[in-house]
Amino acid sequence: MQYFVYALVLSALWFGLRYFLIFQRLGRVVLQYPRYNPVAAAAVPDFVRQLFETTGKQLQAWGFEPCLDVRVDLMVAGEQRWQQLWYCDRHQSFAWLSIPALPHPQQAVNVDFETFLADGTLLLTINGRSHYIILPMPATWVQDDYTPQLQAQWQRHAQKVEAIASQNPPKLLSPISFLELLASHEAATLAQALAQKKLKSIASDTFYLSFATAIRAAIQVGNGANREAQLSRQRPQNAVPVSIPVEAEIEAYHALNLWETRPARPQWQWGILALSGLIFGLLAVLVFDGAVVLILIGVLLFHELGHFSAMRWFGYQDTSIFFLPLLGAAASGRKDNATLVEQVLVLLAGPVPGLVVGALLLFWTGDREAGIMQLALWLVLLNFLNLLPVLPLDGGRIVDLLLFSRHPDAEILFRLFTTMVLAIAGISLQDPILLFLSLVTLLTVPSSWHSRKLLKMLPKEPTAILSKERLLEHSFQALKTCRYDRVPFSQKYRLVKEITQRYQEPPSTWLTRLTLLGLYLVCLLSGLGAIATMIWR
Repeated sequence: MQYFVYALVLSALWFGLRYFLIFQRLGRVVLQYPRYNPVAAAAVPDFVRQLFETTGKQLQAWGFEPCLDVRVDLMVAGEQRWQQLWYCDRHQSFAWLSIPALPHPQQAVNVDFETFLADGTLLLTINGRSHYIILPMPATWVQDDYTPQLQAQWQRHAQKVEAIASQNPPKLLSPISFLELLASHEAATLAQALAQKKLKSIASDTFYLSFATAIRAAIQVGNGANREAQLSRQRPQNAVPVSIPVEAEIEAYHALNLWETRPARPQWQWGILALSGLIFGLLAVLVFDGAVVLILIGVLLFHELGHFSAMRWFGYQDTSIFFLPLLGAAASGRKDNATLVEQVLVLLAGPVPGLVVGALLLFWTGDREAGIMQLALWLVLLNFLNLLPVLPLDGGRIVDLLLFSRHPDAEILFRLFTTMVLAIAGISLQDPILLFLSLVTLLTVPSSWHSRKLLKMLPKEPTAILSKERLLEHSFQALKTCRYDRVPFSQKYRLVKEITQRYQEPPSTWLTRLTLLGLYLVCLLSGLGAIATMIWR
């Protein structure tokens, strides 16, 4: 029964991870009033015109004519998008062309058909994206059939306009009037959400999603993503894939990176810590008694506070702590230019304080206090295990950083070795958690393999000479050379982020690496000594 519970919970965690990540990102979103800025045709980059060209020809065949090129400050603060406005006189309808946030050769351009009706209602026909509408839009009629054909989307919109024209005809608007009315409409959306307490005001013109709204939106977006993926598979395979320009991919990279690097709200971080700790405790009670569960929570929290404190000391941003039910806990933070010394000390700052405190408690307490003795045993045992040179433990990450991270071939072998060790241990101990960790580690091998190929294609210029934009350009061009065009952009983003971080890692001498390796070995052997003392007593 115990193993069934483990397997069930781990499966639920794996399934729910996507929803949790979506929720985290939505919790960081800052909303603003959108702004539409018409741009002279000569100022529009060539890659934008290149992407819109094929779709524009389709629209012209249906009676549309181009009106304006627009640079849009989206409702999500910090995000900008190139868009193009087209107009169909017959149906008095507008078509918005935009580059998707996650561009893909099979869907290089998004098209929205919009018509303002006489009573002020907006008829909006989109395709495969209604799950991203997380705030109710007043006076808006949304149509979304998740159809693989752009023509079917337009026919649905045109038929609806014709069907209601006698009772509610479309408004005759100039392109600029349309933009003004659209901006007013979206401002009304924000005002209504604020009045309904779906938003919290930061300043007079910026807002956060409320906690409840973010939860509902995460479920909606997660469920809709499944339909979106199914729609992608239904698109005609005989259509010629569009080659996404490198410039468009770089813009998408910056937009996605903005979602990840926005600072989280402190109250949400503490809320996630408390909630994840509660779930961890409730599940741990199924395996351990209540006293042991409290000790486990304390030991894990003390361990992660060590990582957290070191991150704050070295200037990491967006630091947080959270529990992973049945797996432990984790501290996270971000510092793109962290040195090797900082990274290793952050990793050691988790297990070393726990080992020291546990050893001192063992030495001073003896057998007089059973509760304190049990706490000392858990402190020593868990922190020593965490120092073992096995991924994804702290010790494995230290060894990877010091010996393998700059040698991709060796790193792949190390990950395979770690997978084998965890699998053998999991089978021998009949522990589904170790088997789960071995599977997770194995899934990182393909990414390491791709990174190895891409790193070899980057220029050998010193990092100081190559700017971040040039490095991104080289990285995305390497993806095209390696024929990764059809890889989902989220995967491209991860690959590019990993190889740029490795490429920009501040150099370190072999003396530094050997010194840090010696420090790690001293900590590991000290932990082994504490374990030996514990056994002999």
